[in-house]
Amino acid sequence: MRRELQEIHLQGKIVNLTTLMITTIRKYKISTQDLMTYKSIYQILFIANEYAAIQQNYGLIERYIKRTDQFMQGQSHKKQSYLFYHISILYYLANFHLRRKNFAGSTPYLREMMDLMVTDSRYYELFYLRHQLLAGLNLFFTGFADDAITLLQESLSGTKNRSKPEDIEDLRLCLAMFLALCNDRASLKQLTLLTRTDAWYEKKMGMLWTIRKNLMEILVQTQFANIELAMSRLNSFRRRYKKYLLKTSEERVLLFLRLIEKHLLNPDVTSETAYRKSVLTLLDGVENNDIFTLSFIAWLIARWEKKTAYKVVLTLIQDDNHKQ
Repeated sequence: MRRELQEIHLQGKIVNLTTLMITTIRKYKISTQDLMTYKSIYQILFIANEYAAIQQNYGLIERYIKRTDQFMQGQSHKKQSYLFYHISILYYLANFHLRRKNFAGSTPYLREMMDLMVTDSRYYELFYLRHQLLAGLNLFFTGFADDAITLLQESLSGTKNRSKPEDIEDLRLCLAMFLALCNDRASLKQLTLLTRTDAWYEKKMGMLWTIRKNLMEILVQTQFANIELAMSRLNSFRRRYKKYLLKTSEERVLLFLRLIEKHLLNPDVTSETAYRKSVLTLLDGVENNDIFTLSFIAWLIARWEKKTAYKVVLTLIQDDNHKQ
């Protein structure tokens, strides 16, 4: 199943997760009892989380989350031997609710996660940055930007050599995003610290993460009037990812890129009705309801609303939650 996910990631292969799960279970004659263990639940959630991230729709895995919740409630004891799986499951549950914009639902899982982490220094070290990332995102998207920024800054300054490079890069990119949305030039400094190659990011962080990182660099350079650099990044992004995006039916990213390009070539375009309509139409797509995608759209809207993209994205999230 992980191999299938790699093909989805790197080759744009389209699959139905439930069908893939059922086929795999039947092929290897896995019993229901075998599936109801910490390790199996962890493996299923790992795959489901990856799948939802690729599809940018966490609603697709809601049934797995509900079953996991039922399983966890039935576990009266917390065995030390299952601690890694238990903490991992809590992380995926917290992430699911965060990505569904249910911030109040995410926080209790993070608290429980930390309660377990502090019982074993190995797992505290392993999960600390991942926990802080989700805690920071919850704070940021509920209106506590300053607290979120401080949390990530302190987490990064306290990182040890033993911290996984992927977790550090994830935190750094998120901090750059927070700062940029709040119109803070310190975002540029954070971007210069993301020094690895696109090939490294694609392999370690995944295609979606790398594409998001590149788009953010284009936006931030545009935001702070580094027009030539932004155009250069935009052209190289198109050369590297256009084929992949077309293959994975992600034309919306290319549409978004064209909207940025129009703004770069003519900043006054943001006052035109047709341009504004093109941007606002992006909000209608279910696949654009993710907190990160909404942040990108908010950045474009902020160009003509003359307010920070952060204020715009908070409004978009509130509006979106009222619709649900």
